[in-house]
Amino acid sequence: MKILIYTQPFAPIVGGAERYVMLLAEGLSALGGSGTVEITVVTPTPADNFDDSKLAFRVVRKPNLRVLLNLIWNADVIQLVGPCFLPLLAARLLGKPVVVEHHGYPPVCPNGLLFHEPSKSAMQTTEAGSTAFACFC
Repeated sequence: MKILIYTQPFAPIVGGAERYVMLLAEGLSALGGSGTVEITVVTPTPADNFDDSKLAFRVVRKPNLRVLLNLIWNADVIQLVGPCFLPLLAARLLGKPVVVEHHGYPPVCPNGLLFHEPSKSAMQTTEAGSTAFACFC
């Protein structure tokens, strides 16, 4: 079984969702030691100095749309860590089963963080509606 886990934040960023994804991917990889389970974590987070080759699962960072669609097409199950609309839409259009988990951030913002990722700044609550499309995962 091929499981794709899409997460906005991932190592080397440190936090609850990041740690959760790491533990989940490591645990699922250990269950599929015989090659029956293949885990791929997809994230827009750059690696910086983090060495993905030491992980027991594949990590794809900053995929373009074509690569993301191909990864979703080839996966059996998609898990979204947070409400990431582009991968959700792609998975639904491709008929893939999707699990969406939410880690308690306000759902008024598409990425759930009330954080404008490109500028690395906090969104004002009055901006959430007007800049909603700018902070998609």
